[in-house]
Amino acid sequence: MFKISNKIKFFKILFFSIIFILFLVGFVAYKFSPYKHSENYPYKNVVDNTVIINEPIDSVYRMLGHSSYARQWSVFVHHITPLNPNEVTDGTPGSIRRCFAQENENGIVWDEEILIVEPNKRRRLSIFNTKGFESESNDILTEQLYEKIDSNTTKLTFIVFRDENKEMEWWKQALLYYIAYNMKTVFEENMENIKYLAEEGANYHRRHELKTN
Repeated sequence: MFKISNKIKFFKILFFSIIFILFLVGFVAYKFSPYKHSENYPYKNVVDNTVIINEPIDSVYRMLGHSSYARQWSVFVHHITPLNPNEVTDGTPGSIRRCFAQENENGIVWDEEILIVEPNKRRRLSIFNTKGFESESNDILTEQLYEKIDSNTTKLTFIVFRDENKEMEWWKQALLYYIAYNMKTVFEENMENIKYLAEEGANYHRRHELKTN
């Protein structure tokens, strides 16, 4: 009886220790998440990343307006197919495109719509019809922000944030704090590729390879 009692006590301690460790790990991951409030943006929480590109702002802005270039710089998208090119010019408000993570167009897929275009300042895109993700969502927005440093230097920032005009389940809001770590890494690698694609042109080679295949 004494031995059984000790075993029960041991497993209780083990159980609560595991719960405490999981809680601590979760709290630390939440506390230091890249998904955070910033006074630089008018949105509640964002994931952001910035890169300095030694090219004129109009050149960088124009390049990122063409869906076909994503195949050269994205580490997550194999290719993008415009869905309404006969009605709306690619990269302009109302243009819709489908993003494929894999060449065979299986696996992760999502659609994007260009919502706002301010030439040489910003583009806003909505993400919807997501498939293949751990958590599928139609409540996410992204922006490309452009800032002219001088005639040959551009500050480019990408941000992602949730659409606060739409309801989002609490668990999806919580999940954003954790998947933000992967978002941040993708942003960093994408934007380094963008930097060198813009600067090197025909001599460009990827610094970061496509991961999804």
